[in-house]
Amino acid sequence: MKQVLITLGLLSLVLSSAIQPGFAQDASARQQAEQVARDALIRGQAEKARNDEIVRQQQLQQEIQRQQQEEEIRKLEEFARRAKTG
Repeated sequence: MKQVLITLGLLSLVLSSAIQPGFAQDASARQQAEQVARDALIRGQAEKARNDEIVRQQQLQQEIQRQQQEEEIRKLEEFARRAKTG
């Protein structure tokens, strides 16, 4: 996300120094560049959301595995306790 913002800032700086206001073609180029920048920001946000979801799913899976392991340990401990008391 930080890289996207830096890229957008640099793109804005380049465009502001390269584009002369008042010319239709330049305005169109500026609008196109702004749209490209918005699209890049949206793609960056979407990628971050996907990555966040992947991390969330991995954490959830780890928690499920941890709970399953704890349950298995409880069962083994109960089995061992019953075997001792007969």
